[in-house]
Amino acid sequence: MSGQDHIDNIASGGTESTPLLVGDGARPLCKRPSPYWALMGLFTTNLATTFLTAPILQFVLAAVCENYYDAHERTNGTVPRSIGNADLFTLGYSATDERCKIPEVQQGATRVFQLTALFGTLSMITFWTTLSDRRGRRFALFFSATAQIADMLVLILYVKYWRVLGVYFLVLRPIIGGVAGSGRTMFTICFAYVADCVPQEKRNVFFGRLCAANSFAGVIGPALSAYVFERVDQSTVTAIYMSLGLFIFWWLSVIFLLPESNTQQIQAVATVSTQQPQASKSIFHNLNVFAALTIVFSNSTLPYMAIIHFLMNISVYGIFQIMLLYPSLKFGWGTWEDGIFLSLLDFESMVVLLVLIPVIRHIFKKRSVRMIHRSSLTIAPSSSSSLPSVVPSTTTTPNSLEESTEWTEAETVVAEETYNTDVTNVSALEPVIIEELMPPNKQESGHDNITSRRDSWMVVFGVMFKMFGFLGYAFAQNGWMYYGSITFQALATIYSPSIRSMLTTIVAPNQAGTILGAATVLEVTSGVLAPLIYSTIYFATVQSQPNLVFLLCALNMMVALALAVNVAVMERTKKNTRLGRVSSTWLG
Repeated sequence: MSGQDHIDNIASGGTESTPLLVGDGARPLCKRPSPYWALMGLFTTNLATTFLTAPILQFVLAAVCENYYDAHERTNGTVPRSIGNADLFTLGYSATDERCKIPEVQQGATRVFQLTALFGTLSMITFWTTLSDRRGRRFALFFSATAQIADMLVLILYVKYWRVLGVYFLVLRPIIGGVAGSGRTMFTICFAYVADCVPQEKRNVFFGRLCAANSFAGVIGPALSAYVFERVDQSTVTAIYMSLGLFIFWWLSVIFLLPESNTQQIQAVATVSTQQPQASKSIFHNLNVFAALTIVFSNSTLPYMAIIHFLMNISVYGIFQIMLLYPSLKFGWGTWEDGIFLSLLDFESMVVLLVLIPVIRHIFKKRSVRMIHRSSLTIAPSSSSSLPSVVPSTTTTPNSLEESTEWTEAETVVAEETYNTDVTNVSALEPVIIEELMPPNKQESGHDNITSRRDSWMVVFGVMFKMFGFLGYAFAQNGWMYYGSITFQALATIYSPSIRSMLTTIVAPNQAGTILGAATVLEVTSGVLAPLIYSTIYFATVQSQPNLVFLLCALNMMVALALAVNVAVMERTKKNTRLGRVSSTWLG
């Protein structure tokens, strides 16, 4: 296939059988797009982010505590012992002070984080994820890295001058991050970068590695932060400067080192734009955060997956801050305990991603080999005969991702070596007999193949484990039982790479950024609504039943579990139907 033919193929919709990256073999290794660039970027930025999670939460608790007593008991020793470059933790109050372990302080801190999440709605702007499909991943990642640096500068101002700026100055962070595409947008673009570099049957594993890199950073960040804060320098400003250094390192890497992974798609878009000029979209269309969700209705399975993803994320975001505020109130946790809790959670999640997901993939691969063997024995014609066979050819309309199958006759001779069952050489997880009968665009569409069904059942188990984790938080009677619930939360980590792998498998390869952008919209929408709902509930019930939010999140997971099982059954039915049609044709 010539370079121009390759570009035309991508511009017309493309398939997974045509790699997005061509001609990279002649380039130096350090200049070739690789999923490990995304792993490095996500690890670096999440290390910097998780390094600050516990200190910032404890800082806000202490600031709210001081404000509370300054307003209600001005004679109660709220005058700072030192003023200047020292931050709140060296002043009159700390979050671990017994006077701060009261529901009123919890309510005030909850309100701060609630408003911060509300302003996070700006990060729903999917302009950057969509733009990365047209202008390249590096272009979008540069602005994301710049926003992260600006975020650190805002934090430095906040912890130094919070009495002048107010405790609610923190809401400026999500505004900057939302407009410039940091946080979740950067996470999504990294997934799109990986999707550019690897074939669909390997995406689940690489997405798992991406999440593992994210989790590994989460293991180191909170623990290191807790150690530095407790044993070296009890200064939040110092922690922020350390995170700022990591963000600057990633920013420079994007500028000078990161190869572009989406070059062919950029050329394809440019070619299409030249041949078929279109009216440019207005900035208002780009800022329409829900425009990306239109792709959800292009497939019968996607609406169910969207609901599952929304319920999962609204539950996760709903209790993210509360799962640290709650033990602070009930078990007296401080920065050290918070850091250890987060590190253990991410460590166990990393083990699940690096060990459990590859094991599951290997099991499904062996299962596919057995299916290949059974298919060859059941429906394969004799290698000495040349019988007319019926070959399914597919056509995909521009208006729908659903594929309609036509049945045409063609001469096919199936050689004996077709049924090679060496597990190490099996890449596409379809029976080989089906691959020989189907054109490349059908082979690699992947919607109803074993990979998709594997991912669908991993989503089921991920949702189920998440439900058990919420119940564990709700009924924990001491800190050790609370720690024990981490295991279920870690096992639920299989959900994230599986749902993303399934999404990118269903859609065309040139829509990977779009579908992941739609997933980001769902994530951020839930991230905005979750504090409105669950923080308000926690605010109202913290004095009577503070564990109610965990029970409500478990209820969400029960609904999501029912939908996930339905999706898995649908995928199984589609697979059986297609195999039945092909087999009956052969046998008829």
